[in-house]
Amino acid sequence: MERATNSQTGGEATLTAVTLDADTPTALEGFASRIKLALINAVPLATLLAVVAFWLLAPRSFTTSEWSLVIVTSAITLFILGLEFVLERHPGWRLSIYEQFMFPFQPLLDEASAARAKTADADG
Repeated sequence: MERATNSQTGGEATLTAVTLDADTPTALEGFASRIKLALINAVPLATLLAVVAFWLLAPRSFTTSEWSLVIVTSAITLFILGLEFVLERHPGWRLSIYEQFMFPFQPLLDEASAARAKTADADG
């Protein structure tokens, strides 16, 4: 807020001028950003509820399949990595290209190593 005085005959008047900064959000933009932030914060809970609902409502033939856990785990990983492109975290936490391509294969590697350890344990 800037103040300017005008000294004319008959008295002194004070004029008040308001400067608007281009970076200052308007009331509507502030409301929209709060709604957007609330929706972004609801994504983890919605994802968790979707996964639980999937396992409750999926056909038994799929949930008892040996590959169902690998498929669902890979899909969740790809979904979370996809969120990185849309809702990027702090730039210092940005994923590298190596991580983007390596993360989807980690559940498969974990499953393979668990199966190998189980076989080695069973063999004695």
